Amino acid sequence: MNYHLTLGTGGIMKDILDQMEEHIAAIRNLQRNFDFHSKILEKLMISLTNWHLETQQGNDTDEILYSDKKE
Repeated sequence: MNYHLTLGTGGIMKDILDQMEEHIAAIRNLQRNFDFHSKILEKLMISLTNWHLETQQGNDTDEILYSDKKE
């Protein structure tokens, strides 16, 4: 009787371990996706900052040219 119980418990333990492995794989996949999208977001933020700086410089030049025309 104990032998069957042990086999049953071993089967349950194997199922639990299999589920844990699946969850660990899913967590690793989420981490890879997070890392990938974080890098893309970082590149976009750098591009946006550069664009903003270029736009600000262009606006400053336009303001100088406009004020020169007024004088």
